[in-house]
Amino acid sequence: MNKKRIVIYVNNHISHYWAIYDFTKNIAEKYELTYVGFEESRIFLEKSGVDFMILQTCTFQELISKKGTDRIKYRNMLNKITDECKQILEKQDIDAVLFHVSRFYLFFEAAYQCEKKIFLYTTNCGQYFFNTKFPPNTSSYIPDLRLRSQIIVVIHWIRRILRLELSKKTYSGLKYTISLMKKSYKMRRKLKYGLDGLYIEYPTLILGSGEFEYLDFKNVNSNVNVYTGLNKINRKEYVSRLNFDNKKVIYCTFGTLSHRYLKLQSFFVKFFQIVQKHSDWDVIVSLGEKGKEIGCDKIPTNVYIYDFINPEEIMPFADVVICHAGYGTIKDCIIYEVPILALPCSYDQHGNAARVEALSIGKCSTLLKRTIMERISKKAKSFDGIEKIETLLLELISNHKYKDNICDLHERINYKKEREQAVNTFEDLLL
Repeated sequence: MNKKRIVIYVNNHISHYWAIYDFTKNIAEKYELTYVGFEESRIFLEKSGVDFMILQTCTFQELISKKGTDRIKYRNMLNKITDECKQILEKQDIDAVLFHVSRFYLFFEAAYQCEKKIFLYTTNCGQYFFNTKFPPNTSSYIPDLRLRSQIIVVIHWIRRILRLELSKKTYSGLKYTISLMKKSYKMRRKLKYGLDGLYIEYPTLILGSGEFEYLDFKNVNSNVNVYTGLNKINRKEYVSRLNFDNKKVIYCTFGTLSHRYLKLQSFFVKFFQIVQKHSDWDVIVSLGEKGKEIGCDKIPTNVYIYDFINPEEIMPFADVVICHAGYGTIKDCIIYEVPILALPCSYDQHGNAARVEALSIGKCSTLLKRTIMERISKKAKSFDGIEKIETLLLELISNHKYKDNICDLHERINYKKEREQAVNTFEDLLL
């Protein structure tokens, strides 16, 4: 019996790739998997040893550069990508496709026209639809069961939708929104809202655990939203290089997009001044970008800076993780049971940080959040409030409830066996 063939479109962010690869390796023996991505994805596709194809129309950076400068060329590129994807699906005799919700505008049309089964995946928690219980995953609001909370949730959804739709200043952006609404009505499928706007509902792999969600939604799993649970990811290209000498270990990482955070350099300068006072701390900093300068003249002797670091090297030793509240980093913290100091800046980080606070597995602060003027000018004032960061760190180190809570959370996740359920659901839907 021939194996069914699946194309997996990958994002060019390495953290997104590892997340979907961690799931698809569970189905690799039963199906023929082909990974497809832009040129920017080549390096980690090669390293992981999978069968892959690189899109030839353009690089992702070339596509994005035209989005705000030349809408006609941008639209032509999208059409060419659709044609190239159709050729791949037809020539390879593909049965199903799997792609990130944020790339719906890129890969849906080809799969739809070729009548292939469509599955989505997301590297964000939260629920992607207008409702009265759960705010958008970009919101820092922590909901409860009161009527007041339901009203606030509705306001947050209206604000999110208006902000995204009003940002579409061109006719083509509005035209795309209208076309999706027409398609969803014709297909009798719901519309949902992700970080990047509207998409049509299909079975979606949420690459995380339902236990990280709010309230009673923790126990909801369905054929539409399938939580894949948490697994340790073996990133083979890294080797151990760290040693610690009975100190409190603080791991500081702001992900692979740290260059976007306007106050980060100012934060590090002032943070290192605090670290210098605590000789009983060892601070490990992962910059997330090769060759990045930290902007500090004098680095304390108990601070160790790396371009990139494998979480498997540092997490088993860490007492606290300082991070941007990216979903991937939070999942690593839960797996290795390390309390979190979340400093969200943008996107879904605010919703993730709110969940950290709600579950009491760490603390969060909005000190890195951009003001409206900083968003407009793309310039930030100097980071202010480092004393609060020190206070929060001391609380996380000294109060064992955060460690106990994150251990309990990890135990609940392991008990649910979400990965096994997700694989079975995916296979049933593929029949």
